[in-house]
Amino acid sequence: MGQRTINALLSALEDPAMTSADTRLIQEALNAKGIDVGSVDGIMGKNTVAGLFKLLDIKKPEPVPAPTSGDWLPNWDKNLEGVHPNLVKVVRRAAELSPTPFRVLEGVRSDAQAYANWGKGRTVAQLKAKGVPTKYAQPNVPKVTWLNNPLSTNHRKKSDGYGHAVDLFPAPYQWDDVKPFNDLASIMFKAARELGVSVRWGADWNENGIPREKGEFDSPHFEI
Repeated sequence: MGQRTINALLSALEDPAMTSADTRLIQEALNAKGIDVGSVDGIMGKNTVAGLFKLLDIKKPEPVPAPTSGDWLPNWDKNLEGVHPNLVKVVRRAAELSPTPFRVLEGVRSDAQAYANWGKGRTVAQLKAKGVPTKYAQPNVPKVTWLNNPLSTNHRKKSDGYGHAVDLFPAPYQWDDVKPFNDLASIMFKAARELGVSVRWGADWNENGIPREKGEFDSPHFEI
């Protein structure tokens, strides 16, 4: 029995046109088949519903649990290796404050990773002009960075020995839905204020509180 049939059965059980007499007939039939539903009272309670599903050898679909806060995945510490301690503190505090989980996609970025990102959406000629190895050219994929200098990303380690940026991906993990990114940004800014750390968001580079007004698209990106 498919999910559509199960859903149709659930809808029928909630039909206000179903009378108590109908329900008593169902209860009597279930008891007659050896499925104990308790009292024959004409009330479509949980025992009667469970008896029907048992008769049909199906399980009532369980609701998807809401995401929980504070989800610290095993790879987070690895992904945050080399990131400035102040930014790590903000991310950890945001994980405690956030009503939904999020993933740490990337912290410190190597030169090879920086070249690979810059090569997306650019031709061999464009890479040659910037001294980027041409093997990283991917002109047929969407551009992901507008940096003039391929190695100027704050994901690279700075003179203090730390990377100054992280990329975060909030549940429900859909790139085309900006609301979770906006919500996560609010949480990150709240965590940063608590800790006295200044954070900039990739969807609001000029920090005027109006995200994406000039086409800024880097919603996962946070930096100090």
